[in-house]
Amino acid sequence: MMMNLERIDQALLKQAESGDPVAQFEVSMQLPPEHEQHISLLKSAAQNGHEQAILCMVMHERQQQNIDGTLFWLNQAKDLNNAKAYFLLAEIFKVGEGVSLDLQQSLEYYKSAADLGDIDAAFELFKIYNEGIGVKKDREIAEKYLNLAKQNQHIEAASIEL
Repeated sequence: MMMNLERIDQALLKQAESGDPVAQFEVSMQLPPEHEQHISLLKSAAQNGHEQAILCMVMHERQQQNIDGTLFWLNQAKDLNNAKAYFLLAEIFKVGEGVSLDLQQSLEYYKSAADLGDIDAAFELFKIYNEGIGVKKDREIAEKYLNLAKQNQHIEAASIEL
């Protein structure tokens, strides 16, 4: 089942062909994932710095179980100060998925993600400091991150009282 490119706005197609990353991303999103040009357009948009395209490439590489590709695109997103990229890198280093397990690096990535507003990272930091995972237990820091997660409506955090 191949979608005909003629069904996509011709002006948008021209912009995509001329290297406009926004247009490349938009066209790629209008194509079914199995379309021969879906990934190439997505990759072009990502290579041209389109943040959503970069995150889509992260998901694509993870789906393909390509850790090198995943790390490459996560680092591209991290360089754009993307909170989700920091969070995903923290998760990877926490379990040593294709990299050496490194709780200190994981902690730093969680902190960066939380500083950029990722509430899941704030909740993870609460758990890390509350349970002393790779760090000395610190109730004060744990409470700070729990409150941050609560203020941003993190579902699990809402039910926890220290």
